[in-house]
Amino acid sequence: MDSTPAGTRNRLLASLAPGELRRLEPHLEAVELSYRLPLYRANQPIHHVYFFDTGVGSLVHTMRKGAASEVGTIGKEGFVGLPLLFGDDRAPNNVYVQVPGTGWKMKSSDFSTAIEQSKSLRQALLHYAHAFFNQVAQSAACAHHHSLDQRCCRWLLMTYDRMDSIHFRLTHEFLAMMLGVRRALPSRRVPYNELD
Repeated sequence: MDSTPAGTRNRLLASLAPGELRRLEPHLEAVELSYRLPLYRANQPIHHVYFFDTGVGSLVHTMRKGAASEVGTIGKEGFVGLPLLFGDDRAPNNVYVQVPGTGWKMKSSDFSTAIEQSKSLRQALLHYAHAFFNQVAQSAACAHHHSLDQRCCRWLLMTYDRMDSIHFRLTHEFLAMMLGVRRALPSRRVPYNELD
């Protein structure tokens, strides 16, 4: 992984003017984003924001009795840490890495200073926040009006759009959580030629 953000694949960082990115550079640390790494936890202080170059993060809501489901995904188009943009230091949800990758992290204090000092950075992040809200709204609508197969296809396609490869690691358990369903035990194996 490149040790400077100049060649970043993160669309938010790449959209910044060169001078703007140079001002952020001393505060951005290259990171490996490993599978299931918690990026922040519900109702706990958010210490860093994360900009994905590769991989996908998952915003997960856990119900009081422990059932969890994904309510949004974050990839190279955005960043993890939206509550900080709105002046909050915690959120009621968890964010985990669902597909491993690489990216950049920045201390929340440095992030808050940067968005106070740069109107253009703040504006770019607010545009992303609006797009993320629309993604969450679309996911909520799909959960009510589409079949499980359709929701699974949508999720796989959204993840594929964020990856540089057609291959990515994903367990059945995690996919079930993303779709808000219980993972069924395997039944008989269906030969490929019987699938229509």
